[in-house]
Amino acid sequence: IMQGVMQQLLTGKIRLYGFIEKWKLEKLCDISKITMGQSPESKFYNNSNDGLPLIQGNADIKERETIIRFFTSKITKTGYKGDIIMSVRAPVGEIARATFDCCLGRGVCAISYKNNYLYYYLIFIEKCWGSISTGSTFDSINSKEVSDLEIFIPNSEKEQIAISKILLEMDLEIKKLKQNRDKHILLKDGMSQKLLSGEIRLK
Repeated sequence: IMQGVMQQLLTGKIRLYGFIEKWKLEKLCDISKITMGQSPESKFYNNSNDGLPLIQGNADIKERETIIRFFTSKITKTGYKGDIIMSVRAPVGEIARATFDCCLGRGVCAISYKNNYLYYYLIFIEKCWGSISTGSTFDSINSKEVSDLEIFIPNSEKEQIAISKILLEMDLEIKKLKQNRDKHILLKDGMSQKLLSGEIRLK
């Protein structure tokens, strides 16, 4: 359902009531601040909370949020809490959110934007990033290819916010449904263990 809503809202096929301003194509570099990652030397990596968490790629992402595996005391490039994190090495274009300030490794870039519209738009196009860029599939992309990515965006910031609010509410509902599903899986696994081991006997 959310994919369908994104298809309608993020392409301008359905306009929210009261918004009449036109949409436009903008290069990513013209509407946002982009910080390309640069990996520090491995000798600076540590597990003692020295420096900042290092985000290098998908191994440091879980459910579209950054996670901490290790730190680096040498800070090369910095991403900030709330930034969009995009992978620039295979798989290219996958999107997450920085949940804390971090050091950016060469496998990612950070994108700063004023509201959530760009976050959801980049999620919407992440599976077809290569064809959007040059018609080919990438193992990696450089700063120019990131900067030149074209974004279809409402002129009205209020419309951007209204669209992202709808998608955020759906995102939160999906998270609740996943948590409920996971809870029931745990309950089922626990009950299966008790039943199949004979710990609980049926009359």
